[in-house]
Amino acid sequence: MRAARALPLGWLTLGVVSCSDPSSSAGPVLLEAHSPEYQNGAVVELTIRNLSAERLQYSACFPRLEKQGAAESWTTVHEDASPCPAVLEYMNGYTSRVAQLSLPGVLPAGTYRVRFPLIGATRDEEPFVVAVQVGGAFGLNKREADLSRRLPE
Repeated sequence: MRAARALPLGWLTLGVVSCSDPSSSAGPVLLEAHSPEYQNGAVVELTIRNLSAERLQYSACFPRLEKQGAAESWTTVHEDASPCPAVLEYMNGYTSRVAQLSLPGVLPAGTYRVRFPLIGATRDEEPFVVAVQVGGAFGLNKREADLSRRLPE
């Protein structure tokens, strides 16, 4: 079942990459969860891949969790507002970074994805443009995770 779902995501990724208009968005960026499934309270580890030649600004602060709903729609269910050093780094074209985030312990089971509002680019005479982000989906069990694997607060 999982293999059948992976193929459409691959085609979606290729479609976004080939159809992106570089003047209207930054990126694209591919987010890949290191595990297909997590439990409430677990630490999610993701690889963030810059799929473009463009140099992007990057910060893993303030990640957003979105839950998949009906008709492939996504709804924001959690925005991390934890204090963050807000260090802005740069990702050269075709490079990757690893990021971690702790899941809250109160989310219902389902399919979720991660989005980072601080990955993008600033261009001449334009404000910050958030990168097109694809992927980042994972399943969530309702069980509580082993708390020894949580990120320090």
